[in-house]
Amino acid sequence: MKKFNIVLTIFNLALLAFIGFFLVEEKLYSPENVFKKAVDGVLETRAVAGERESAGSAVVINDAGELITNYHVVSYKQDEQSVIYEEIYVRLATEEEYHEAEVIKFDEHQDLALLKVTDETYQAKLKRIRVAKERVRTGATCYSVGNMSNQGISISKGIISSESISIIIDNESRKYIQAQINIALGSSGGALLDSRGKLIGITTLRLKDRYGNPQYGYGYSIPISVVLDFLSG
Repeated sequence: MKKFNIVLTIFNLALLAFIGFFLVEEKLYSPENVFKKAVDGVLETRAVAGERESAGSAVVINDAGELITNYHVVSYKQDEQSVIYEEIYVRLATEEEYHEAEVIKFDEHQDLALLKVTDETYQAKLKRIRVAKERVRTGATCYSVGNMSNQGISISKGIISSESISIIIDNESRKYIQAQINIALGSSGGALLDSRGKLIGITTLRLKDRYGNPQYGYGYSIPISVVLDFLSG
């Protein structure tokens, strides 16, 4: 009987420890905390060339003031040629003033661009978002953080509906992460995060129906593996 009581006590302690760990983890990786963790690592972007203007998002990728975004966020078409905007500005969600940035590298085919904040003192305010090492899995919880509808940095929650889906763009098949999340104009270049707030992709596009209308409810992101290849190339 004494032995049984000892075993029961150990079991109850283990159960309490498990429940406590679960509750702490649930709080630690709640949507609120994921956003708090990411809000200084995702910036609003504004690109200007004369009367042309573009709004989007960018993600802090390292501690050197460098940001990753989509190429289409910082470029426009002129006479069927792709041209980078003359002026590019970024700001954090908590700021009213913009800060200058410049394009230091881009890949039009992959739709990726690397920006750098020119003010070195401003770089200290930026916090890079850590890259996920775990494999993206269909059905897992995910978050999109970006400048949705050019209304400031916000967060939406969803699931990975396909960890790898092929989409034909410019007559070529490309791989994306498909997620059941809300994104809109301005979300491009933002962060797709896993349930722990780690970077798994760069939010890039929505599909359109046969009438040219955006299909809502699903967003497509460039996988982080493609982003890392771009950075190291």
